[in-house]
Amino acid sequence: MAEYDYVIASLKVKENSVFRMADLYKVMKSWFDDHNYLVLEGEYGDVDKKHADIKWTAIQKVDDYSNFMVEVRLKASNLEHMEVRGKKLDKGEIEVTFASYIKSDTEDYWAGKGTSIFLRGIYDKFSLKNKMDKYHDKLKEDTYGIYDEVKSYLKLHVLK
Repeated sequence: MAEYDYVIASLKVKENSVFRMADLYKVMKSWFDDHNYLVLEGEYGDVDKKHADIKWTAIQKVDDYSNFMVEVRLKASNLEHMEVRGKKLDKGEIEVTFASYIKSDTEDYWAGKGTSIFLRGIYDKFSLKNKMDKYHDKLKEDTYGIYDEVKSYLKLHVLK
């Protein structure tokens, strides 16, 4: 059974802003593509003209044993559609939350009972410690990278 090791439990950007939802999508999708993540678009709850609640999971296969996982939840509320200088824009509250973790034993090599779980614990703790520390640092860097990208995009469009 796969093991989940959270690196960042929650990192949030929240703004009241004028932006284009399509451009925000492109910014996030492009960042993940540039960093070799596969984006799975999951839940689309409460998506209408005034609200949006969207969840993505971005996955990067690091090796045969581990994957980087970044979960993105985008919530928009009180959206008003407007046109400025011929461009269609959205005005409202936007909140983007990121959580990241390392999923280990993705192939269920150590799945089972008792002895297998015990041996995996030893393997993870002693054989992979340095490697997993580097993975933690890299995933933390990636999570802050996408966070900074989204924050920068929204700050450029923030209402004062």
